[in-house]
Amino acid sequence: LGGVLTLSPTVRAEVAQWVRTWTGRMVSYHFGGTPAQEELPWYEIGDPLEGYVETEWSKENEYARIYYMDKERKRIRFNYNRMQGGVAFGISTDGVEMEIQQVTVNGCPGDLYLVTDGTQSSAIVWMDEKAGISFMIDAWASKEELLHMAQSVYLVKNPK
Repeated sequence: LGGVLTLSPTVRAEVAQWVRTWTGRMVSYHFGGTPAQEELPWYEIGDPLEGYVETEWSKENEYARIYYMDKERKRIRFNYNRMQGGVAFGISTDGVEMEIQQVTVNGCPGDLYLVTDGTQSSAIVWMDEKAGISFMIDAWASKEELLHMAQSVYLVKNPK
C-alpha cells in the first residue's frame, strides 16, 4: 500500500484524506472525507517563542486562527482546520528563496518552509490524520523554533 500511496495522489487522498500538490509557484493541500458532525476542537501553542502572548483569536465551524505578538509587534500566526472535502489551502513559493523539508511533528507528517533570504516569515504545516486536523504555524523563526512550537501544540480542555 505504501508504494501505491507514493505513486498515486488520488489513492493517497482516499486513504489518508489529504494530498499535497507542488506546482512551480505554489504548494497546495487538498482534503477529502466527509464533514465532521462535532464542533471543531480548540488547540493552542503550548510554548510560543519567548515574549509572545496571545493577542487575537477566531474560530468558525471548520477553521480556527490565533495570533501571538511580542512587544515589537512581530507575530506568530497559528491556524488549523478540519481535513474534509472542499477544504484546501496553499503556500506561495513564487519568488521566495526557501528550503522545503519534510518533517514529523509528534508522529504526524508535515512540511517545513524555511525562508532563506529573510524576505518573509517561515512556516510549518502538519496533518494529524487521526484527529482529522491540519495545522500551520507561520512565524519569523528558525527551523528549531518552528518545530518546538509545533510539538508544543495541545488540545485545550475548555474551548473558548
